[in-house]
Amino acid sequence: MSAVDKNGCLAVTADDEIRIIVEGAGEFLGAGNGNPASHENDKVPVRRLFNGMMQIIIRPAENRGRIKVRAYSNSIAGAELVIDVAQN
Repeated sequence: MSAVDKNGCLAVTADDEIRIIVEGAGEFLGAGNGNPASHENDKVPVRRLFNGMMQIIIRPAENRGRIKVRAYSNSIAGAELVIDVAQN
């Protein structure tokens, strides 16, 4: 996930704290930002951006359904992603 400006360009100086909520058929496993100096807990759904980016790891908790991932911050606009989970 990445922070972008009003033109859709990566906001490389963004280091805002992002909170993650995973709802539905999924579960949060971890978060990272690639910053070797970061000492934030990888298992907590709160992480600061590094160079405007971070990653989250989720997995389906059920064989089918929808996973809703919400990211929000006090300082920048939030985002939401919906993933459909289907059994193979």
